[in-house]
Amino acid sequence: MSSSSRLFARGFASAAAPRVHLSPAVRRLVEQFNVAIGNLRGSGGKGRILKGDVLQYLNGAKSTTAASTQPPAPAAARSQPAPSVSGSTTSAIQRPTQPRFEDLPLSNIRKIIASRLSESKRTIPHLYVSIECPMDKLLSLRKKLKEEHGVTASVNDFIVKAAAVALTKVPQANVSYINGQVTPNATADISVAVATEGGLITPIVKNANTKSIQAISAEIRDLATRAKANKLKPQEFQGGSFTISNLGMFGIDTFSAVINPPQCCILAVSRSEKRITSGSPAVDFWNSTDEILPASADSPLQLPPPTFETVMTVTLSSDRRGVDDVTAAKFLNSFKQIMAEPMILMS
Repeated sequence: MSSSSRLFARGFASAAAPRVHLSPAVRRLVEQFNVAIGNLRGSGGKGRILKGDVLQYLNGAKSTTAASTQPPAPAAARSQPAPSVSGSTTSAIQRPTQPRFEDLPLSNIRKIIASRLSESKRTIPHLYVSIECPMDKLLSLRKKLKEEHGVTASVNDFIVKAAAVALTKVPQANVSYINGQVTPNATADISVAVATEGGLITPIVKNANTKSIQAISAEIRDLATRAKANKLKPQEFQGGSFTISNLGMFGIDTFSAVINPPQCCILAVSRSEKRITSGSPAVDFWNSTDEILPASADSPLQLPPPTFETVMTVTLSSDRRGVDDVTAAKFLNSFKQIMAEPMILMS
């Protein structure tokens, strides 16, 4: 065939079979499973082929490969004409079964969470600042309270009060951003993130800086229990001036939390871990020794034992419009000092 004839043939084929417009999702399915467009019947507007049309075709397609696996017929039988097959033919390629998925409807609380967090990430310039807090004195105090006074308190209870006290020392961090204005909060009301079946909810410990560790512990247990039973009153989880999200019990090293507007700050609390201290005798030994002589049977090399400390990493997410870098740093330093000297929390 001459080049002009081939061009004419291609032009005729294009005119006879106009291009079908497919969405990217539909086109990926068609290409992935090698589906002939002509075998599909569109259910969309103006006969548009939808993703569901392709899935329906794949689920309903019947393989014809079984016939090809039959043993060859005898020569006499092969000489006879093959019987005609009525109906449309399908592809000889085995179509894998498309996995079925179920769309789960959102609960009302998840709809609210999705709306608020999307608004937060879309409209709030998040600033992230992290610091490591020494925990040994606090853990010792917690153990002493339990053994000598029968007071059972979690580490999170101490964190809640420490954050509230730090807010009183750095009141510039205890603010909300409302209608383009920075609004100071008169009290340190700490929202505590609690996981429920419907999603996270943040019941509030009001005036947390004025309450004892024991009172905070009892209040958080009560709020968490009623939150999981969906029995909180609106005023018990709406509002608050500062939020704490603690994933330390899950072994998380570090993470950043999303601000809960109109609040300007949320503190992400990670796990505590033991580390060799920078002032450990073993570390000082290696840092101060230029040359290590090999050990022998007569004079074995003796290393000083290392010392350890327990530290916890926290990350503050703050709304840069209301809490700037310096204020965020001041708050975290104040929080660290309180965690390092937890007897402040007992007053």
